Amino acid sequence: MKTLLFILLICISAHAVEATGINDQFKELKESSETFKEYKVIKINVLNDFWKSVMDSIKTKESVIAKLQSENSVDKANIDQLKANLEVRDATIEELQYATSHINVLGVEFGKTFYKILNFTIIGILLVFCGILIISLKERRNIAKTKISAFDKLELKFEDYKRAALDKQMKLRRELQTEINKREQKRSI
Repeated sequence: MKTLLFILLICISAHAVEATGINDQFKELKESSETFKEYKVIKINVLNDFWKSVMDSIKTKESVIAKLQSENSVDKANIDQLKANLEVRDATIEELQYATSHINVLGVEFGKTFYKILNFTIIGILLVFCGILIISLKERRNIAKTKISAFDKLELKFEDYKRAALDKQMKLRRELQTEINKREQKRSI
């Protein structure tokens, strides 16, 4: 870009020098030419030299213009390529920023902040559920212990009752047997 500006400045200064040169040549041509009534008479070789100088100036300017146009087209191509590279880089940066701020879980895209909140919420719910489950199990264990101890007490009472009932039944049988024996003795007498 700097070279283009430098060449443009050189061309403008060369153009000014050539214009001054052509203007000076034209003034000298007018002054050195002979006047006939209101017309100027110019020698053909002087006119040809002036024309040659004008054509050289035009060719020089055209070559400079062509050179500047080619450099301009090269610079435009470079600018277009740099713009394309910039767009690719910007797209890559956006992709990287998206990749650093999102996470893919089971094919679903989540923002990392949302994913952290979701995970902590799930973990919190699971901890609360585990706490409730542990408390429930302790209560059930306490209930089971009290029922087992109540059952053991009931079983002991039942064993005592069975023993007492068996003793009572045996005692009644003995008494009955004793009564039967007494009756038989009375009958046998």
